Amino acid sequence: DAPGFLLPPDLNLEGMTAGELQTLCRKRQLRGWSRLRRDDLLAFVKRELGPELKAMQILQDMQKSGFPVNR
Repeated sequence: DAPGFLLPPDLNLEGMTAGELQTLCRKRQLRGWSRLRRDDLLAFVKRELGPELKAMQILQDMQKSGFPVNR
């Protein structure tokens, strides 16, 4: 996948394993995560992908309220 791939709408970072979080970091070509343990890795991903995660949440909320959202 290219670094600009869209995050899945049902992404649950809290439920991801360390390996899954590492794969996400690799796909997004993030730097500085390789020596982090799971909890620190989770915080790192949330910090690095924060704006994208926030936008994804806004879209989900809009869809739930019945607003048509094209993806």
